[in-house]
Amino acid sequence: FFREANCMAAWLYGALEANERHRHRYEVNPDMVQALEERACARFVGHDDSKVRMEILELQEHPFFFATQFHPEYKTRPGRPSPPFLGFLMAAAGMPLDRSSVQRQVEHVRNSDPWAATLESENELMRGVLPMFRDASVGSGLENLDHRD
Repeated sequence: FFREANCMAAWLYGALEANERHRHRYEVNPDMVQALEERACARFVGHDDSKVRMEILELQEHPFFFATQFHPEYKTRPGRPSPPFLGFLMAAAGMPLDRSSVQRQVEHVRNSDPWAATLESENELMRGVLPMFRDASVGSGLENLDHRD
């Protein structure tokens, strides 16, 4: 959940919450959150549903500093970066990181599917290839393999 709507995290996710897998090894001491925010110009903008565990940190005085307590790489695919990676790519490319620019880029990524044509041609290929494997397995001993988990 995001603590406020006016933050990079909310802009990148296009919502006031995100469903991400928490990384359990290290956590921010809840007693230190206020001191870190006051002294480090940091903002903990994302937290878990209990509002105790901090999940996303942004630095106000940095062009793009977006720290997470989860694994954004688990939801990243070629041509479909996860929201934190999209923000990183925008910053690295020198693109503006204001609210409207980020929202426009997020919308563009969501509406484009760079793999649609590739997936359809792969599906057609597999429809032709799979019967060949089935035919090749007959008499080779492969047909007796148990395919159950």
